[in-house]
Amino acid sequence: MFINTNNIDTMKRKTKAILSLVGAGPGDPELISIKAIKAIQKADVILYDSLVNPQVFNLAFEDFDPYNKTKWIDNIDLAPDDFDSSVIYEWLNEKNQELDLLSPSNRREAKQPNKSRYPELIFVGKRKGHKSVKQEDINSLILDRLKAGQHVLRLKGGDPFIFARGVEELEIAKDNGYDYQVIPGLTSGLAVPVSRAISLTRRGQSDSVTLVTGHEIDDLKLETWARILDSGSTLIVYMGLSNIVQILRGLKKNLDTDMPALAIHNGTLENEKVVTSNLQSLAQDMINHGIKSPAILIFGKYINPDLKINKANEISKIKPEDKLETVWTAH
Repeated sequence: MFINTNNIDTMKRKTKAILSLVGAGPGDPELISIKAIKAIQKADVILYDSLVNPQVFNLAFEDFDPYNKTKWIDNIDLAPDDFDSSVIYEWLNEKNQELDLLSPSNRREAKQPNKSRYPELIFVGKRKGHKSVKQEDINSLILDRLKAGQHVLRLKGGDPFIFARGVEELEIAKDNGYDYQVIPGLTSGLAVPVSRAISLTRRGQSDSVTLVTGHEIDDLKLETWARILDSGSTLIVYMGLSNIVQILRGLKKNLDTDMPALAIHNGTLENEKVVTSNLQSLAQDMINHGIKSPAILIFGKYINPDLKINKANEISKIKPEDKLETVWTAH
């Protein structure tokens, strides 16, 4: 699906260098904002992350199809790590060359979305255990393109300021005298559970939600989290899988091991997996059901993990007979 914003008169390309920090949302491409799509359509170069669903480019550009539609649009399991970026570059270059050869009137006849050319796409994603672009190299690339007078768009999964180092990149533009704008996105810690009808607050029971990252865990941090949960708050843990055993061990020292706990992998996508459990059993249940990164962890007294919704989005309670041999020890 292509979102045509011509009637809003937003397609004029800015000649002044500017950095746009844009959130792409939690995964489902249709959860990106219209304002984000309009910014994508105006950009000269887009630096995008591994958690950005590439289908957002189909929303922004008509006939955007460097991989052929069956692979680019329909294969939801195709991860950015599997992309051959050179295919994207070659397709974009061909399109740009075609447009350069056309007169303005012919461009209109070609039904291109009122642009002189397509943007350049550069994949700069980071994934633990994979070869990644260093942050300082991303910062340098942003500055180089700003110096060249380009509209640089930094496209991030979720929200650019929630565990995403967006402030560091904004400071590159700010400290060097360039304009910038920030376009929020739905962060996965809030959007993913809500998309499954899991309420993170409850009137008279839970009046707060705490977002944390699972990196660099220590005893003091785990004690703080336990106090937050004991007060009735809901705790959302991003990037916590590598430290799941330590997290659960620390929480169980101070909390009832029957406290509800959920893990959600690939939230809002068609291949989403949801595991409902408790502090005692979550690690084993995640193994049994193949939960891997990217995933969020949700803990709280009142999150109601036994909730049942329509069949297409059913959340299934783990049954005792589903247990497999213990792989992790989380005592």
